[in-house]
Amino acid sequence: MIPEIPNRFDPSDFPQFSSGMGRVLIHVSETDSTNRLAKSFVQAAWEVAPRRVAPALDQSANGLDGTVFLADSQTAGRGRLNRTWNASAGQNLLLTALVHIPETTPDNGLARGLLPLATALAVAETLGAYVPTSSVAIKWPNDVLLNGLKSSGILVEAGPGNVFLVGIGLNVNESDFPDSLSETATSLLLQTGQRIDRMEIYSRLMSALTKYVTLLKSEPSALLGAYRAQVSGMNRPVRLNTGSAIVEGTMAGIHSDGGLIVESNAVQKVYYAGDVTLSPSSMV
Repeated sequence: MIPEIPNRFDPSDFPQFSSGMGRVLIHVSETDSTNRLAKSFVQAAWEVAPRRVAPALDQSANGLDGTVFLADSQTAGRGRLNRTWNASAGQNLLLTALVHIPETTPDNGLARGLLPLATALAVAETLGAYVPTSSVAIKWPNDVLLNGLKSSGILVEAGPGNVFLVGIGLNVNESDFPDSLSETATSLLLQTGQRIDRMEIYSRLMSALTKYVTLLKSEPSALLGAYRAQVSGMNRPVRLNTGSAIVEGTMAGIHSDGGLIVESNAVQKVYYAGDVTLSPSSMV
């Protein structure tokens, strides 16, 4: 029998980070969406921010960098492409981290575009501490899979003042998926047969996210190289649903700005949104 682990976080046990992601932690037992909670916080902070010149605004926003909103449960969690995110209360990791990418950041536009990819790398590295790394795969742009099944959801949204809301839902001890997801989703519990201490995995995730966000801000091209080395399906058949069309071809690469390069009928084109389906042999 799998031993029980408390399904609520104990604030007294939170790891303390002096810098990086998690240096400020706001914990709630329940919210509709951690991204919505974080956005309302940023907007409220923005109302009292200095409004003289852009550098002053950036300086104020920098004080929000690394703040994390963590919930035991969500009543209206959201995923990419306007999907809902289902999670049992107290069993998973549901959070939003604030990342400030100031105007002074080298290649700041590129860095902002690559933030979802950096987040996927952080989640993949975290999961790799609990399962064989060969079972962890990243599907463009930021789906992280365990043995081909979805294990997490990532939703990155822009806020005021160059502050970005990095929403992460990670299936940790989830065992009850809706019928519509039972054949496509999984959790660490289902993959390992063991319950995971969510405080421990939270600490690992914050360290990994700090690592990749730091790399993103200092050398986005290096971050892109790390992503290209881990993304699945390179040079394999791919099917992309853009919402308005179905594109079938070969995954020819990741563009320098993070877009997906698909070659179809000897023509390469870059796509920036859509749902990717890879052949089973591509999940390596």
